[in-house]
Amino acid sequence: MNAHLARQFFRLGSSIAFRTTGRAYTADDVIGSAIKLAARMPDEGYAINLCEDRLQFAIGFVAAVMKGHVLLLPQNRKPATLASLSRSYPGCYCLVDQGAPDYPEFTCLESAVLQQVGPLKTNLPMLADDQLCALVFTSGSTGLPQANRKYWKTLVQGTSLNEDYLWSAVASAPSILATVPPQHMYGLETTILAPLFLPVTAISRTAFFPADIVAALEAMPRPRVLVSTPIHLRALMATGLALPPVDLVLCATAPLDPGLAREIERACGGVLREVYGCTEAGSFAWREPVRESRWELFREFNLTIDPGETRLLADHLPEPVSLQDTIVMDNGGKFRLLGRLGDLVNIAGKRASLADLNLKLLSIPGVQDGIITHASQPKSTEIERLIGLVVTDLDPSTLHRELEKLVDSVFIPRPLLRVEHIPRGPAGKIDRASIDRLLSQARHATKPCRGLDA
Repeated sequence: MNAHLARQFFRLGSSIAFRTTGRAYTADDVIGSAIKLAARMPDEGYAINLCEDRLQFAIGFVAAVMKGHVLLLPQNRKPATLASLSRSYPGCYCLVDQGAPDYPEFTCLESAVLQQVGPLKTNLPMLADDQLCALVFTSGSTGLPQANRKYWKTLVQGTSLNEDYLWSAVASAPSILATVPPQHMYGLETTILAPLFLPVTAISRTAFFPADIVAALEAMPRPRVLVSTPIHLRALMATGLALPPVDLVLCATAPLDPGLAREIERACGGVLREVYGCTEAGSFAWREPVRESRWELFREFNLTIDPGETRLLADHLPEPVSLQDTIVMDNGGKFRLLGRLGDLVNIAGKRASLADLNLKLLSIPGVQDGIITHASQPKSTEIERLIGLVVTDLDPSTLHRELEKLVDSVFIPRPLLRVEHIPRGPAGKIDRASIDRLLSQARHATKPCRGLDA
């Protein structure tokens, strides 16, 4: 990557970048607070940004970039995850919310929020394209979490592309509410980088429960944007709560059922735009599933599809990215997703996608949550049977009948185990290790649905 200057620091001025309860903060407020925080940071080290509040996260993010420190954005805040980071990256310290409990094994700094600052007159630095700003870790849903390098050029140009393809669906200066954390690449792009670079405003807190989502949306000025995931949107729709008008819903992290997409658009009166991306590359394609099943690639990206490998290339990426999905290009330049490389299964000579099987399971009325998978990571797509976990009050015979209407009998999980909950992460994903633990617990502690066992 060339080491020439990309552009000046983050945006400045009096436009609103973040809103907390009862107060608005301008871009100058964020930068001014970050300057103060940077002065309190150690001379060297890696900053683990654990802030849940987006305003405080953003202040810590800007301060670290200004200081020349690399942000570590872990997939979760479990003690084992943080301990692993401290071993791999000596000199780690944590950035935490005001009033949050400290992590005894780390030096912790609060990302302090100033009440107000005047117009900034400080000459802010120009940053080199090749400045390493962050390491963002994958969720671990397809294996061990991997660190992905985010350079200044990648962040600047990636945010500009998102402005063209995602935020173009709404009028200027939208307000953004999210159900995903800022440490996740999807949340980082849409609720931290966007308000730091673009004329958009992010609500500082994460709304997770349906009633909180509705209340937060009602308090926001229009145009309103909801950044969410299929699991959160399903839970929201299941409550039957009336939604205020929402101009744009962005959805990512897992395939979205088109039926759910239609229901969401009817409920909010706006457009649902599904985003395709990955931690390695950020967002790079989109579709509106109510109107189109195919995906449209951002023009600045290129796909090369070879047997056994699909690679994504773009000028702002430091290197080509190997995608974990099976993609088929159409003549018109759009493409279809057939599932993840390890997602396609072959049973009795028949093929199916786990993602599609899961969409069908979740579409059954009365199924609150669930997952269909193989009992262990197979060495090939040829497996003997599938196993499933489901959260439901349906009796076994009803669930069996409903599932038989949707899938070929060879793809009905045997066994299908009822559990109290699926342990998903903040972005709605579940890692392989959690699946294996839950399967082990369910086999011993949960009564399987009768008629579905082998």
